[in-house]
Amino acid sequence: MGELTDIGCESLGRMCDVRRRADIEDLVAATADRFGRVDAIVNNAVTYGGPQPLAAITEAQMDDVYTSGVKATLWGMQAVYPHMRAAGWGRIVNVGSGAGVIGFPGFGAYAAAKEAIRALTRTAAREWAADGIAVNCYCPASYEIRADHVTDPFLAAADSRFRNQHPTGRAGDAENDIGPVVRFLCSDACRYLTGETLMVDGGAYVSA
Repeated sequence: MGELTDIGCESLGRMCDVRRRADIEDLVAATADRFGRVDAIVNNAVTYGGPQPLAAITEAQMDDVYTSGVKATLWGMQAVYPHMRAAGWGRIVNVGSGAGVIGFPGFGAYAAAKEAIRALTRTAAREWAADGIAVNCYCPASYEIRADHVTDPFLAAADSRFRNQHPTGRAGDAENDIGPVVRFLCSDACRYLTGETLMVDGGAYVSA
């Protein structure tokens, strides 16, 4: 929030556990109350419990990633829809993953949730286009390995494989590589683009 204040942008910060529908609805309501409208939402939060072979995924792990990913995305979309419909304009941006598109080994639960999010995106695009709402998805290749994961041999190997096979040889920068695309998806410039998934990954998908 401090960075936004420094550049003269009014902002609102609230605690929100996306696994709780009430928290999402409260956040959207507070935003509408503060700014008078809700122009866009980016559904970006999801729980990731680390790599796991498909045969070993537990029901609890599947429930957690589906609640924080699929359900939370749906709840966010549903919460902003009345505001956008009333305005006759809105932008909904969901986040998928190349892990779901091509099926990364060890990421079964996460990949399944991300593909479900893409399905929600396509359905909402068809149902809400007449209301002036564009609904799109992007799959980024932007990440940093957390300090506590540096020694994980699976993640280290995955990172090495990604960089060695990637056309650009690097992971994307969230602010400079991914941010401008998200800004476009939240703008009027994408008024004739809806229901699509943009692979914002520097060519990782085409090289797979």
